[in-house]
Amino acid sequence: MKKLLALLLLIGLAGAFPIPAVALPVRLAGNDFNPINWGRYPHQGSGLQLTTAIGDRIHGAAVIDGIQNLAGDGNLSDSLNRLSLREAYLEVAPGATGRTRLRLGTLDIEYSPYLASFQPWQGLGLSGWEPGGGVRANAFYSWSENVPVWGSRLDFAPAPGVDLSLNLIGDETDLNRSIEGVAQPFDPLVVSWAMARNRQGAGPVKLDAVYNVNERITLRSGFRSFPTLEEFDPGYRDTRTDDFGDPANPVDLYHGQTGFSGGVTVKLAGFNTGFDLERYQQRVGAGDDPGTLRPGANQRYRISLTRSHGLGWGTFLGGYARSYHRADGWEEVGNDWKGGLRFNSPLLRGLEVGAEFRAAQRVGVPEPVYRAVGVIGYARSGLHSKWVYNFYTGETAAETYVQVRF
Repeated sequence: MKKLLALLLLIGLAGAFPIPAVALPVRLAGNDFNPINWGRYPHQGSGLQLTTAIGDRIHGAAVIDGIQNLAGDGNLSDSLNRLSLREAYLEVAPGATGRTRLRLGTLDIEYSPYLASFQPWQGLGLSGWEPGGGVRANAFYSWSENVPVWGSRLDFAPAPGVDLSLNLIGDETDLNRSIEGVAQPFDPLVVSWAMARNRQGAGPVKLDAVYNVNERITLRSGFRSFPTLEEFDPGYRDTRTDDFGDPANPVDLYHGQTGFSGGVTVKLAGFNTGFDLERYQQRVGAGDDPGTLRPGANQRYRISLTRSHGLGWGTFLGGYARSYHRADGWEEVGNDWKGGLRFNSPLLRGLEVGAEFRAAQRVGVPEPVYRAVGVIGYARSGLHSKWVYNFYTGETAAETYVQVRF
């Protein structure tokens, strides 16, 4: 019933944005249009994406899981039963400009790292609507969670050099909002800020500034004040972590911290040398581990040295960083090594082969963590393929697609 109502709403909204009366031939459309896309990703399995379009105004896509199982055991019927539809959507672009998009099906929610991002929900979405005054509006309604979730985002520039974003994410029990922005008061200085609040009025504040003294020297400074996860815990943020366990969103990365940061990067003789300092007070919530977070005054230092060098037939990247974490009566040191090499074949155009290595002895983690990957890519005549293998974990990621250009 919900999907039927959403479909009727989509049709009604499309009628509110009249499509110009021009012929729309059925064809593959767009400058970078991928009608067939196959990928295999860690923790997700394999998926075949099929995409189609009617003119430049109507697009559709479906991602089917389980393609690798077809007749893999000799039983085609059982293999077909294991196929599943991971994603599917229908998107229309009404209006004179075609920039407004209405989507029914799988949504790409990337509103705010503080509130909601990387959420492949099912629902109804509006994006790119420009009501006037330089405002760009986005909104969605989703039924994928236990309760309906809705959200909106407004992007606008109230003054030259100032960009703002207002975000709302809500459901039956909570309402989270944020204001995020970037400003350039004058050319070498860029200031960014973010403030989020929940229904109880708790939330983080973050302010950062970057000043480019010249082509070789860059200065950084920042302030942050984050409540504990007990006080501010938005349920739809991106909870993924990287290979080394670091959170993908600032709420999990800085929860309970209030303090300042500063740093400088100097480019000299092909090397990038960096120094960063953080001083903050750490508060601990009811569900936190005091032994990991170190309540009270904390200091962090990080010194890094990296070098990227073109070799004519490829690129070499190397680097080392040493970090210190000090708290009351406690100190720990971390080391981070990384290196990589990319090779572009002079004989077979479009072929790229590379390897990357990284080893990190993280603060708070007694054993080092390793990441070693090999990359093979090929892009030529509309065929694009990339394969990545993690030598340490044994995980693979692969993607192949055919690209049609007009």
